[in-house]
Amino acid sequence: MTAQNLPGSSIGSAPWTSLKIVGGDVGSWWSASDGALNDADWRPRYKRLNSLHVILDSTRRPVAAPSLFLARIGLATRGVTDDSVRTYAECLISWSKFCADEKLYFLDAREEDLQNFRLTLYNNLSAPRQRSTAGVNLKLKVVVEFYKWAQMQGFRTSLGGFLQSEEFDKRRALGLRPTVRHPRGLGMEEVSRILGLAKQPYRLAFKWAITTGMRRAEICRLRVSDLPSQAEIALSDDGLVKLPVVRKGGRLTSVYAPVALLEETNWHIMTLRPAPQPNGEDYVFLNRRGSPVSRSSMSKHFRQCANAIGSSATLHWLRHTFAIQLLTILERSGSGNNIKIAQVLLGHATSATTEIYLEGMSVTSEAVIEALSFLYGAGPND
Repeated sequence: MTAQNLPGSSIGSAPWTSLKIVGGDVGSWWSASDGALNDADWRPRYKRLNSLHVILDSTRRPVAAPSLFLARIGLATRGVTDDSVRTYAECLISWSKFCADEKLYFLDAREEDLQNFRLTLYNNLSAPRQRSTAGVNLKLKVVVEFYKWAQMQGFRTSLGGFLQSEEFDKRRALGLRPTVRHPRGLGMEEVSRILGLAKQPYRLAFKWAITTGMRRAEICRLRVSDLPSQAEIALSDDGLVKLPVVRKGGRLTSVYAPVALLEETNWHIMTLRPAPQPNGEDYVFLNRRGSPVSRSSMSKHFRQCANAIGSSATLHWLRHTFAIQLLTILERSGSGNNIKIAQVLLGHATSATTEIYLEGMSVTSEAVIEALSFLYGAGPND
């Protein structure tokens, strides 16, 4: 298959954009795509996707190869959100912008173009939203994966051929050394000040994050029907109640919530929660319009509260704080198998992820802070 006869692949220097089609609109989009993507390629394999990310060219027509690639990613992912597909789309759009700047059609890209893309990303590390080598590595990984997949699907390119060759497999010189970032937590005073500024329902949502270690997506999806009844709460003899939650990757596990948090949540539902819209009856956290709170609005409100106290923390730091405080208390109490306990409570698939928080706990301990402060004081003053 050549560039000239690829459906929906008009050649031009303008970068791509992406379009997200959700739920029932996916079927309608097939008819409106004007034959740009062959039904034989799309309908049988991808028609059951809850959402579809389509790459569009400058004329707003779908570009076949990257759109089919994103559909394949959507089919393979186990997550309950479309974050992975959206991230892949953003990486491909970044590559298309580079190609547009270079006046390069994406199917004509060669090995040296990918190397120049890597150098461009590396030189822009100081730019906003691009501050880690991990982000560079991710964009390179997605582009490499796309061209290797395209090569196998009949979208033959010089770059795809090189990436599948033994020469590339031996060299593997594209990636950068990732920046190691230790998890950072908040002090209890900072947490208290942020909660004091937060408005409902976000204040209660933040309490769920700091008390259970749940991610923002998990909190936004929390259902009234998932909460234990008053009778189940009354039967708790250790102050904790287990409830089901769909974790990252679509895994159904459990979280353990303090009785006091559940009682406050039930009170919120009965007295403070806005009247729900038809799509929001079973959601715990609703906005003023009665629709489920979104992840972006939750992060935005946290950012406002953090800015107000002069903190650079992000919402995910509440999960870090939960993990670090949990491990600190477990270490202090001398209980055994601390990592396994924390792994269960955090919902990590492997203990290796949980062990990262041990490093965060160690590098932010009082002893380390005291030692570094002493060393700083021993240096010359400006």
